[in-house]
Amino acid sequence: MTLTPSATDNLSGVAFMRFSNDGLNWGAAVAYTASTPWTLVSGDGPKTVYAQFLDGAGNISQSVTTGLITLDTTAPHGVIQINSGAGYTTAANVILTLGAVDNLGAVANMRFSNDNSTWSSWQTYSAQATWSLTPGNGIKTVCAEYQDPAGNVSTSASASITLDNSTTLAVSDSPAAYGGTTSVQAALNWYGTGLSGESVAFSLDGISLGTATTDNSGLASLSNVSLVAFNAGSHNLIAAFAGDATYAGCTSGAALSINKVNQTITWATPAPVVAGTPLSNVQLNAAVAGVAGGSAPGTLTYSPPLGTVLAVGNQTLTATAAATVNYNQATATVVQSVTDQLVVGSHSLGVGPNQRIAITIGGSQLVTGFNLRAQIALVSGSGPIPVFQAIDFTGGIWDVHPTAVTGGPVSGAAQYAQASVLFSNSDHRQRAGGDTGD
Repeated sequence: MTLTPSATDNLSGVAFMRFSNDGLNWGAAVAYTASTPWTLVSGDGPKTVYAQFLDGAGNISQSVTTGLITLDTTAPHGVIQINSGAGYTTAANVILTLGAVDNLGAVANMRFSNDNSTWSSWQTYSAQATWSLTPGNGIKTVCAEYQDPAGNVSTSASASITLDNSTTLAVSDSPAAYGGTTSVQAALNWYGTGLSGESVAFSLDGISLGTATTDNSGLASLSNVSLVAFNAGSHNLIAAFAGDATYAGCTSGAALSINKVNQTITWATPAPVVAGTPLSNVQLNAAVAGVAGGSAPGTLTYSPPLGTVLAVGNQTLTATAAATVNYNQATATVVQSVTDQLVVGSHSLGVGPNQRIAITIGGSQLVTGFNLRAQIALVSGSGPIPVFQAIDFTGGIWDVHPTAVTGGPVSGAAQYAQASVLFSNSDHRQRAGGDTGD
């Protein structure tokens, strides 16, 4: 350290001076000057320096002059926190929490740096300060140095925090069917914390579905989203957050699968046909329908196809609606009844005991093996219903007569019945006309 002694003498002047750290052990006398270096005893704390002066005649000053000083060679040490020790922040402006101590009790100043190289100006020490991090997301480190009244500077204390205002969206959806509706959701988060009150926009293949506001957990939801404008298949669902003054925007996508749906075939059971009748639009008249307001259903095909002549009996007809981009294949069946009976004619008959009826089959080419039978329905009168029986076939005329089933011949007033006369053959069928005679 440097001493600045001051002394006067009224005759010969001050010639020499000497110093002591304890007032007992003195250093060598040196020529008097206005300043001189001196070494204090080691150890921090208050120090006393003693001085004596000699004049030109060799007189030593009777009084010992003392000087007091505090020796401080130890720097303070301290710590720093950013935003109370938080791991992340969305804003570059942060609050520093500071703490420093010095071995002699006082910390005078502090300063800060973002790189431990370029420092702010010294400012009066306090327990808190504001500071700006360097721009851009990432891990940020702030350094602090502390200074005591003696000018001793602490080693650098530091703390780190991640500056990141980026957000994440997690998109999900519900099972969907063509022509129906679905629900879509997106969870908006910042480092695992849901962000509430933010607007999230949804789109499907670039077509807007609408926007939703996140709830307290950060979830944005759209319900009853119509899918009538979208074909079955996989579609690109996008959720987008535009960002705000605090948080950066983000987008996220997911695949939304729209499943095919069934188409409906309606087909009434057709009326019976006589063997030999080819299938036509009368029988093959099914109708197919898809989703209301949606795409056209599949094309109908039939098995067996138009023009097919069916065998006698109950035959199954099948209609198939082809699969399309939006519909599954559909099938429906009906039963077509095919009979080998052909109506020859209907005749009003006066029925009496043993009455015979001649039925002429005009122009028909009948072959051996045909069976002719008469079906009788009672129109009026009373008594048992006769059964018509074919006797023979000669020259194109069937000889038919009624036989009472029970109770003998029909009696009483004239009886009238409706006779439908039919003939059949498994190999040859032809419609014929006829007339009757009593």
